[in-house]
Amino acid sequence: MSKQEDVNKFWMKRHLALFDLSRDPQKIGRQVYDVLVRKGYNIYPINPNAENIDSIVCYKSLDEIQQNLDGAVIITNLKISLEVVKKCHQNNINDLWFRLDTMDEKVKAFLKEKGMDYIYSCVLLHHREVGLPHSWHRFFYRLFQR
Repeated sequence: MSKQEDVNKFWMKRHLALFDLSRDPQKIGRQVYDVLVRKGYNIYPINPNAENIDSIVCYKSLDEIQQNLDGAVIITNLKISLEVVKKCHQNNINDLWFRLDTMDEKVKAFLKEKGMDYIYSCVLLHHREVGLPHSWHRFFYRLFQR
């Protein structure tokens, strides 16, 4: 499958966990949450340090979510990415989207071993309604992908 086919497949999912919703509206985790909610996705933010962020209900772990999830967006610190991926696998969430700098060789090896699908790219790169600097990033990404 091409990268665009992977992206299109992922966006067909409607119930997504989001690892690392930030209290800061300028941080990437919060921007991703806002874009996905506006696009009609049901987002289940995971933040073990908050019950609510600006009236957004947060879950301490995947175990608290009663909804079957189709995928997860991972915007965590690299130090906990492998733990997050293992937890996703335990919960039958096998389609993942990683922000850049959230994956290392251990994570890649686990994903390959378990046959999990993933995208390793900026989520905001793939949405037209986001502004600068993401629109510039999208422009250059497409320019050099050809």
